[in-house]
Amino acid sequence: MLLVSILVPAVLDRWRAPAPGPGVRAQMALLSDFDAQRRPLGVVYDPLRRVPSSAIPPLLAFVASPRARGERTGVDLLYDARWSLPAGRYELCLDGHGRTIHGEIGLQVGRVGPPLRTWTIAPAGRWTTTVDLPANARFVGFRASPELTDAAPELRLIPRTVADLRTRKTDAEVLQSRQYGDAAVFFFDERVAPEPTGFWTRGDSSSRLAVALAPDRPTALRLRAGPTPVTVQTTVDGDVQRVTLAARATRDVTLRSRHTVASVEIVTEGGFVPAEFDPATRDRRRLGVWVEVIR
Repeated sequence: MLLVSILVPAVLDRWRAPAPGPGVRAQMALLSDFDAQRRPLGVVYDPLRRVPSSAIPPLLAFVASPRARGERTGVDLLYDARWSLPAGRYELCLDGHGRTIHGEIGLQVGRVGPPLRTWTIAPAGRWTTTVDLPANARFVGFRASPELTDAAPELRLIPRTVADLRTRKTDAEVLQSRQYGDAAVFFFDERVAPEPTGFWTRGDSSSRLAVALAPDRPTALRLRAGPTPVTVQTTVDGDVQRVTLAARATRDVTLRSRHTVASVEIVTEGGFVPAEFDPATRDRRRLGVWVEVIR
């Protein structure tokens, strides 16, 4: 029995695929369930010691490189690395390990649309920056320019501070995101049409999104009707505001929320088809109201 217990696991280990290292995994349960109030202490085993809970997140780094790639997602991400991350602040580090790196890298939150934010990297052997993720996101990765991809730097994403589990808002999966000024906006469905300065809702429909609020000044949605009247109802944490706009009229709706990220539902009644008002366009979408985020 002793001989079998030694030989069988050894034989099976030869055929078993190696488990991915913690940093290569798309998600870490210890980080996703992190809560400094419920678990104020942590234990590190090498060497064995007790540490405050705030010391745990930086130990849970995500790593990607040509030798540590993620699974293909259908989105052009650097090393196909896609992670599910809780809201928090992260340090992004690119290390050329002796090679010079340069180019552009963009933070992709959601499967659809352009990066939420893009940085330009001057020629250097190593580059770091801080990444703020105000909302939980199940699809986070990085897009890289061709010259940066060719340099093949190691990418390391290190959690610095993570919101407690009990304080995080659980939202639907982020489909796409946009940065409007200093406000990050996360969209949960395809019933919006984001553009560089704002977005259109669909006529006679509802859509859900989340807006990162500023701690020192109010955040509002500036609603502008198209060539036809429209009624818009916004709901934020149970606070319902309903406004009726005449054609081309504008109204600001302040977002009142006790959270740092406001979950917003926008219901639009009425709408128009651009091609019916402008023969020069072929846009047959039924649009509702134009929305801009203002501080």
